[in-house]
Amino acid sequence: LVVELLGIQILPFAVGLYLPIHLSTPIMVGGILRGILDKKKLDKDTLKEKVDGGILFSSGLIAGEGLIGILLAVLAIIPVGLDSLGETITVADKVAFGNNVLGQWGSIAFFGLLALTLIKHSFFAKKEN
Repeated sequence: LVVELLGIQILPFAVGLYLPIHLSTPIMVGGILRGILDKKKLDKDTLKEKVDGGILFSSGLIAGEGLIGILLAVLAIIPVGLDSLGETITVADKVAFGNNVLGQWGSIAFFGLLALTLIKHSFFAKKEN
């Protein structure tokens, strides 16, 4: 109730409150980019075209993330052999990027690349005739 009385939009506030920071950071970055785009002095048609391009690109990223999640889940259960104790080793155990510095910095680098690509598709979208 207090959030509503302060004029803060409730959905972004609730998402930020509920989700941990590593899950809400991409949403926050997208919101910042949208805010920057909204503050630019553009006519309605150009702004709508740029916003639609960004939304379309972001929707594709979300769909692609879902497909990659399914692929990674499948790879996490495929057995590739046994270790010295006789326990099953999966593909995920062999390619463990998430447990080291390379995985963390690689994730940051790819997130930055995706953010730059989103900026290209929304801020610098060419007008179609």
